[in-house]
Amino acid sequence: MGPGADAWLPADGLINGGQELERVFDRLRAGTSDATASRAIGSRFALLYLRFVWPVVAAFALERRVPDVAAANLLLQLDEIGWPAAFALAEPRFAALETDPAASDAAFVARDEAELLGWLHERSVDANAAPLIESIRKQLLTSGTALWGNVAAAFAHPLLWHVQHVAPEATAVVRDAEALLGRREGPRLDDQVRLLRLVQDDEEWTIHARRTCCLRWCLPGESRCADCPLVREPQAGEFLRAELAGAIARGEAVRRELGLLDPVHAATEDRPA
Repeated sequence: MGPGADAWLPADGLINGGQELERVFDRLRAGTSDATASRAIGSRFALLYLRFVWPVVAAFALERRVPDVAAANLLLQLDEIGWPAAFALAEPRFAALETDPAASDAAFVARDEAELLGWLHERSVDANAAPLIESIRKQLLTSGTALWGNVAAAFAHPLLWHVQHVAPEATAVVRDAEALLGRREGPRLDDQVRLLRLVQDDEEWTIHARRTCCLRWCLPGESRCADCPLVREPQAGEFLRAELAGAIARGEAVRRELGLLDPVHAATEDRPA
């Protein structure tokens, strides 16, 4: 369904700062003059905005296609408070490998996976996330460490907590996550998260944990995230294991619904208690 003309905002009108972004931040900061809360608002805005990355990295991992999410081609909706809530493409542009049957329709054709990955980084980070981070740093003085931690989480979370559990081969998704986080240009994304291997029901899974705090606990009425790097063991490990169990269950439910559950899991599911 296409976006309504007056319901969507062009992302490139926000990411470079200026009056439009200032109006959004004034709306979010209404009722508070606390500088710490303002910095946390900047981090939360970036964290929610960066969800535009989720379907992009999923498409790369599952289809080796990359939607064009440069800010010039991205639209967003804000919720009633002012937080980013939904995204759409202005034009259905995408990149594909030269061996892809859809290559003739692609806006960019990559010779290999490395070039496709580079295009993904260029469109999602250089032409979108990076300018927004700089604008937030200037306008709200939010820490660049927290903001780039949000970027790393936006790449890692959808792959390791969602796609990994529905993809035909989990190890291939983990390799993609490592490649995406291994971006050499600009701040190192793999410095912002830890990749951890946990065993659940005799299967090994790779998950991520942030190295930097997203500052949510600095917002009025909020507390630390359960996986906050400031939370100590054993609470942190207990949370990650509980989250992993939930992710596995959701993944198996999706695979069952799509008829993709492998024979081993299917036999386990059908076994009488």
